[in-house]
Amino acid sequence: MTGSDRIGGIVLMALGAACIVGASRLPSIPGQPVGPSVFPYVIGAALCLCAVLILVGIGAGGHDEEEAVAETPRLHLFRLIGPPVILIAYYLLVERVGFLITGFGVILAIALLLGGRLRFALPLAAVMTVAVYSIFASLLRVPLPEGLLALPW
Repeated sequence: MTGSDRIGGIVLMALGAACIVGASRLPSIPGQPVGPSVFPYVIGAALCLCAVLILVGIGAGGHDEEEAVAETPRLHLFRLIGPPVILIAYYLLVERVGFLITGFGVILAIALLLGGRLRFALPLAAVMTVAVYSIFASLLRVPLPEGLLALPW
């Protein structure tokens, strides 16, 4: 583990703890089993879990020098501007095309941008899009744009 991993893990742990502390201070809604603090608690716990994984070193599989040489400044620039461009495209398309298609495209594009292989990125995008849609549309009752494609539930 490098020093930057330690610093990043500690900062992520502090951010997760801050989310949890902030969530504990949110008022509950009378008569509601789920209040406004649930989402910040989940985010805080996920950040803390990720921090622990970084600090323990899970997933840190050292980069080869050949791999580092193969990355060009153009690839670094693309990885830098890619996520904002993808999110702007999502914003512009989601109402017309719908959440399922644009969500799939966003997850697929980000997975590929981060170096994922297509054979893993495709099923990941499909499963995560349906999972997010199901959670928001069915459980949380948040209306998502249907567009060209809608799930039956």
